[in-house]
Amino acid sequence: MDEQNFLKALTELLDDSKCEDIQVFNTSVNQGYTFSSVIVATCLSARHVEAVSQDAVKLAKIELKNPEIQNPTSTDGTKTDGWVAVEIKPINAILHLFTDEVRKRYSIEQLLTQIVA
Repeated sequence: MDEQNFLKALTELLDDSKCEDIQVFNTSVNQGYTFSSVIVATCLSARHVEAVSQDAVKLAKIELKNPEIQNPTSTDGTKTDGWVAVEIKPINAILHLFTDEVRKRYSIEQLLTQIVA
C-alpha cells in the first residue's frame, strides 16, 4: 500500500474510532523536518488514546508489510500522559493522538502550520 492510500485508511480508522479534529499535515515540503506526514487527532479519553494507538499499529503492520523493516512502528507515550505518538516508519509519518486537554496545552498545530508554510 502506498503512502496516500495508507493515510486515507488511517484517517478512516480514526474517524470510525470516533476521534475528533483529525488533521493531516504534509511536512515533506520542509526538507529539514524529519517526517513527510504528521497526523493529529483528538481522542475522547486517555483510554481511547491507548486503544486507537494500538489499532493504528495493527493497521500499519497489516497494510505496510515490508520484509526489510522488522518493526514498522514505534510508540512513545502512555494513556496516562494523554498523548501517544506512533511513528510509522515505512511511510515516514507520525501519528499524534491526544486527549482534548493535552492537545490544547501543546497546540501542536501552530508548530506544524509553521513547518508547512
